[in-house]
Amino acid sequence: MVSDPEYTRDDALPPTIAVPAGVFSNAQPLQHLVVLSVVSFGLYPTYWMYQNLRLLKGHKQLSISPAWRTFGAFIPLIGLLFFKDQLQLFAETAAADSIAIEFSPWARTLAFTAVSLLGELPNPWWIMATGAVLVLLPVQRALNQYWAIEQPGLPMRQRFSSGEITFLVVCGAVWLLLIFASIAADRLVVALA
Repeated sequence: MVSDPEYTRDDALPPTIAVPAGVFSNAQPLQHLVVLSVVSFGLYPTYWMYQNLRLLKGHKQLSISPAWRTFGAFIPLIGLLFFKDQLQLFAETAAADSIAIEFSPWARTLAFTAVSLLGELPNPWWIMATGAVLVLLPVQRALNQYWAIEQPGLPMRQRFSSGEITFLVVCGAVWLLLIFASIAADRLVVALA
């Protein structure tokens, strides 16, 4: 970020940059990441990784394939290496702008995998796997700091986009169907006993 050579600390703050309505930073509120991940049964982190890779590719002119990198990150076993590499890219990108990185890509990869494996537990304990998103919060926090430096003056979007709202409604309907099916199955078991 280049500072204005005519601006000193004693001056009044320089005028803010006029930002057109509807233009936002690439940063994502942490609560959006959590809500979208939990409501989607833990599927949203796949899109989250793809989206962050796509944004970095465009901003830094990287010669990467966000789709293939995301696909590789979720292949069983070998995906651990790909997942770690993506988190490493996010960490190195933020660190290049002098952002203190408060996470280890390997530790986050192993923790995300361990919590995701809780999805193999029987009902209702599998739901704990949706907590894997909590492992990604320090990564998103570093990315948010990066975008604040790279896109000064652009506000972070605080509301869900129309696509995210549609996604939440569809996933919410699936949650309701599962809850009703679970209640109906319990009643059927009790009636047959």
